[in-house]
Amino acid sequence: MAIYHHVLIALGGAAVAAVAAGLSNNGTLHKAAVGVTAKALEASEAINAETQSIMDDANDLLAESRRQARIEAAVRSELEALEPEIREKVIAKIDKEGAAK
Repeated sequence: MAIYHHVLIALGGAAVAAVAAGLSNNGTLHKAAVGVTAKALEASEAINAETQSIMDDANDLLAESRRQARIEAAVRSELEALEPEIREKVIAKIDKEGAAK
């Protein structure tokens, strides 16, 4: 790399440093940093609220799924308890019909 490239890079760095120092002295950088931080906090709050809403919806779905599973298990249990009596009645009815034919 030629020496003038090094000189240009050094001058560019010095210019950026001078601009940053000037902005820092008059408070522009501080104001910009405060503004960016405030917007980041607003975004964080919005994200947290939406995340909480999603978690609440997921918990509701989970609770409903568990409720439905308990209902299905109870219905199966009730049907199992009633099946022998129903089966006995159906067998008796079919046997009676068969004897009449």
